[in-house]
Amino acid sequence: MSTEAINRMESHAARAFYNACHDTFDSLAARWEDEKEYEDIADYIKPIKVLAGRHGVTILGRMSKSPFSFRFICGPGQSEWRMKATKSRIVLQATKYMGQPVQ
Repeated sequence: MSTEAINRMESHAARAFYNACHDTFDSLAARWEDEKEYEDIADYIKPIKVLAGRHGVTILGRMSKSPFSFRFICGPGQSEWRMKATKSRIVLQATKYMGQPVQ
């Protein structure tokens, strides 16, 4: 399989996962903003892990507090992605491709 084909597959898989968990993640981000002084951030990754299992995605580490985000891997090349909440939107960004940092 060519590098280009792997890249397309991984981008498609990452976008599909993003679309599947966008609303849940957005809701969690809003809740965290209101409850961060009282709730454990570790509880926030649990519903994301359920969605990840349905999409063949592996969550890396924990949910981050600032920015509210998490990292995951998907696809045959195991590219690493990050989904994070900003004040105005939810962002999906590639952070590593085939083990190499993305600039």
